[in-house]
Amino acid sequence: MTAHMAQFIIPAAPALVVFWTAAFLLFYVYAVYPLLLALIGLFVRSKRPDPGYYPQLSVLIAAYNEEAAIAEKIEQYQIIRTHVFE
Repeated sequence: MTAHMAQFIIPAAPALVVFWTAAFLLFYVYAVYPLLLALIGLFVRSKRPDPGYYPQLSVLIAAYNEEAAIAEKIEQYQIIRTHVFE
């Protein structure tokens, strides 16, 4: 290989590193990681909540110049909160 050809090969090396790193990361994200999760899921099971258990929920209401309608909105959320889910 001549010195003239070597100058074209060396600058391509960083591009190849970037390409193969990106290719590996895509392969890992879409193939390896889901398979790892499935494999772990075979051995580790999460506990299911008791029947009738409902987690707490916080609602954030953004209100600006809503003095006329905010009381009604809060009442609507309280109705939702006290509703019994079946």
